[in-house]
Amino acid sequence: MRWRFLGAYPLKGTVEVVRVQGVDVYSHIDDWMAAGVVIGLADPLYPNQRNRLDVWRLTLDGREVQFAAGEFTNGVWGTYVLDDTEGRPPVTESLCEHLAGFEREVLSRGLKPSFPGQAWSKAGFWVYFDCQFDFEAIHKRYRFDDCVIDYEHLGTHDGQEAGFVCMECATAIMGHHPEMARNKLVYR
Repeated sequence: MRWRFLGAYPLKGTVEVVRVQGVDVYSHIDDWMAAGVVIGLADPLYPNQRNRLDVWRLTLDGREVQFAAGEFTNGVWGTYVLDDTEGRPPVTESLCEHLAGFEREVLSRGLKPSFPGQAWSKAGFWVYFDCQFDFEAIHKRYRFDDCVIDYEHLGTHDGQEAGFVCMECATAIMGHHPEMARNKLVYR
């Protein structure tokens, strides 16, 4: 079994959402059930250090998800999922159900995330790709839920990006802003 690192998150005061198969697991921490398995995995920042993690099960509405989680340092927990993608590009696991389908499509076309995580303090989980999204072409063939909006930001000191934001879940898929995307792949 191979475990894939999702991220490290403080248990208190975080705006980060950790999704395993679409389920925000830290919102349901009181419902976690120990699977009776303890694993040791290399720390993503300090590979010579191993972290002890318990494997957990969470059942909501008759659906069970499994993940490994453990405390890396005081109040900061690392989260992993089994990587059973069998050669398919892995999803980041932390996007909401409103964007996960589009993310799978982008990944299936060979694009890899350039940054998955919390991009700025008031955002949830955002995934960035090294491309420019062609809003018009994408909307002609892909139907987003009503909570997903087109988003563009052309900042002078705080980034330039354009993509799709879920207003319900504060997650997003971003690419380069069209004005800054010279020589970048245009995703249609």
